[in-house]
Amino acid sequence: MAANSYPLGNLFLFLSPGSTRGERLIAYIVRQHGHGRAYAEILDDPYVVDLTTPKQRELLVEQPALLHALVEDYVETLRPPAA
Repeated sequence: MAANSYPLGNLFLFLSPGSTRGERLIAYIVRQHGHGRAYAEILDDPYVVDLTTPKQRELLVEQPALLHALVEDYVETLRPPAA
């Protein structure tokens, strides 16, 4: 089933804990962000666009695992280099 054919009622099911597809998507985004890519750029990847609706992409940042990884990466950029 294509992402765009999800009924509105299943919007959160895709991103719910235990959703293998949702977990793989979040892992992909975290991995790409860890390689230095901007979050907005990753959201435009064909892989992400094909798996999600625009509304799901909007809600991705609210996922705890993804939010934690993004914040952790940002905090690392604020730390001074080790001596």
